[in-house]
Amino acid sequence: MHLPDMLAVERCACGCDACGAATPAGLDHALARETELGLYHVALTDVPASANDPGTLTVFVTRGPHPAPQDAEIAIAGGRPRCSCAAPDLAITRRGAGHYETAPFAFPSRGWWILRVTVAGEGGRDAVTFNLAIE
Repeated sequence: MHLPDMLAVERCACGCDACGAATPAGLDHALARETELGLYHVALTDVPASANDPGTLTVFVTRGPHPAPQDAEIAIAGGRPRCSCAAPDLAITRRGAGHYETAPFAFPSRGWWILRVTVAGEGGRDAVTFNLAIE
Protein backbone atom coordinates (compact mmCIF):
# COMPACT_ATOMS: atom_id res chain seq x y z
CA MET A 1 0.00 0.00 0.00
CA HIS A 2 1.43 3.38 -1.02
CA LEU A 3 0.52 6.43 1.06
CA PRO A 4 0.03 9.68 -0.84
CA ASP A 5 2.86 12.21 -0.47
CA MET A 6 0.52 14.60 1.30
CA LEU A 7 0.25 12.19 4.22
CA ALA A 8 4.00 11.86 4.65
CA VAL A 9 5.15 13.12 8.03
CA GLU A 10 8.41 14.98 8.38
CA ARG A 11 10.24 13.64 11.38
CA CYS A 12 12.02 15.82 13.89
CA ALA A 13 15.75 15.38 14.55
CA CYS A 14 14.90 13.25 17.60
CA GLY A 15 12.79 10.94 15.45
CA CYS A 16 9.40 12.03 16.74
CA ASP A 17 6.63 13.23 14.46
CA ALA A 18 5.07 15.55 17.06
CA CYS A 19 6.92 18.61 15.83
CA GLY A 20 6.69 18.53 12.07
CA ALA A 21 8.13 21.50 10.27
CA ALA A 22 5.25 23.89 10.99
CA THR A 23 5.88 27.04 12.98
CA PRO A 24 2.84 28.31 14.94
CA ALA A 25 1.19 31.43 13.56
CA GLY A 26 1.54 34.64 15.53
CA LEU A 27 4.98 33.99 17.04
CA ASP A 28 7.21 37.00 17.57
CA HIS A 29 10.28 36.36 15.41
CA ALA A 30 12.13 39.54 16.40
CA LEU A 31 15.89 39.00 16.62
CA ALA A 32 16.45 41.96 18.95
CA ARG A 33 14.69 42.53 22.25
CA GLU A 34 14.98 43.50 25.89
CA THR A 35 15.71 40.82 28.47
CA GLU A 36 12.90 39.78 30.80
CA LEU A 37 13.89 42.13 33.65
CA GLY A 38 14.91 44.92 31.26
CA LEU A 39 18.56 44.82 32.32
CA TYR A 40 19.99 44.29 28.83
CA HIS A 41 19.15 44.51 25.16
CA VAL A 42 20.17 41.45 23.11
CA ALA A 43 20.36 41.24 19.32
CA LEU A 44 21.08 38.16 17.21
CA THR A 45 22.52 38.28 13.71
CA ASP A 46 23.70 35.66 11.25
CA VAL A 47 21.21 33.08 12.57
CA PRO A 48 21.39 29.93 10.42
CA ALA A 49 18.12 30.00 8.47
CA SER A 50 18.16 26.49 7.04
CA ALA A 51 18.43 23.08 8.65
CA ASN A 52 21.81 21.40 8.26
CA ASP A 53 23.33 24.64 6.90
CA PRO A 54 26.13 25.60 9.32
CA GLY A 55 26.56 29.20 10.34
CA THR A 56 28.05 31.35 13.07
CA LEU A 57 25.55 33.13 15.31
CA THR A 58 26.54 36.64 16.43
CA VAL A 59 25.14 38.10 19.67
CA PHE A 60 25.27 41.77 20.65
CA VAL A 61 24.49 42.82 24.24
CA THR A 62 23.98 46.40 25.41
CA ARG A 63 22.75 47.84 28.69
CA GLY A 64 20.07 50.35 27.80
CA PRO A 65 21.64 53.71 26.98
CA HIS A 66 24.86 52.59 28.67
CA PRO A 67 27.85 51.13 26.86
CA ALA A 68 27.99 47.39 26.30
CA PRO A 69 28.84 45.44 29.43
CA GLN A 70 32.61 44.87 29.60
CA ASP A 71 32.78 41.59 31.47
CA ALA A 72 29.41 40.01 30.80
CA GLU A 73 29.19 36.25 30.35
CA ILE A 74 26.54 34.80 28.10
CA ALA A 75 25.11 31.33 27.72
CA ILE A 76 22.82 30.06 24.97
CA ALA A 77 20.48 27.11 25.34
CA GLY A 78 17.34 26.06 23.55
CA GLY A 79 15.56 23.45 21.57
CA ARG A 80 12.28 22.46 20.00
CA PRO A 81 9.39 23.54 22.26
CA ARG A 82 7.19 20.58 21.26
CA CYS A 83 9.60 17.72 21.94
CA SER A 84 12.90 16.80 23.55
CA CYS A 85 15.26 18.03 20.81
CA ALA A 86 17.90 20.32 22.26
CA ALA A 87 19.66 22.99 20.27
CA PRO A 88 23.26 22.17 19.45
CA ASP A 89 25.82 22.98 22.16
CA LEU A 90 27.16 26.42 21.33
CA ALA A 91 30.74 27.35 22.14
CA ILE A 92 30.83 31.13 22.61
CA THR A 93 33.75 33.50 22.07
CA ARG A 94 33.85 37.12 23.26
CA ARG A 95 34.85 39.39 20.37
CA GLY A 96 34.74 42.67 22.28
CA ALA A 97 32.57 44.55 24.74
CA GLY A 98 29.05 43.24 24.18
CA HIS A 99 29.97 41.29 21.01
CA TYR A 100 29.97 37.47 21.02
CA GLU A 101 30.12 34.73 18.38
CA THR A 102 29.36 31.05 18.45
CA ALA A 103 31.36 28.36 16.73
CA PRO A 104 29.71 27.25 13.47
CA PHE A 105 26.64 25.07 14.06
CA ALA A 106 23.50 23.92 12.26
CA PHE A 107 19.99 23.15 13.40
CA PRO A 108 19.34 19.46 12.69
CA SER A 109 15.78 19.87 11.39
CA ARG A 110 13.29 22.43 10.07
CA GLY A 111 10.58 24.10 12.11
CA TRP A 112 10.14 26.07 15.32
CA TRP A 113 13.21 26.37 17.54
CA ILE A 114 13.84 28.62 20.53
CA LEU A 115 17.13 30.02 21.78
CA ARG A 116 17.41 31.38 25.32
CA VAL A 117 20.26 33.83 25.87
CA THR A 118 21.30 34.40 29.49
CA VAL A 119 23.48 37.39 30.32
CA ALA A 120 25.36 37.71 33.62
CA GLY A 121 27.22 40.96 34.07
CA GLU A 122 27.70 44.03 36.19
CA GLY A 123 24.02 44.91 35.73
CA GLY A 124 22.87 41.54 37.09
CA ARG A 125 21.63 38.30 35.59
CA ASP A 126 18.81 38.31 33.04
CA ALA A 127 17.62 36.29 30.03
CA VAL A 128 15.60 36.52 26.84
CA THR A 129 14.06 33.88 24.57
CA PHE A 130 13.98 34.10 20.76
CA ASN A 131 11.63 32.18 18.44
CA LEU A 132 13.25 30.95 15.24
CA ALA A 133 11.62 29.49 12.13
CA ILE A 134 14.21 27.24 10.51
CA GLU A 135 13.56 26.25 6.90
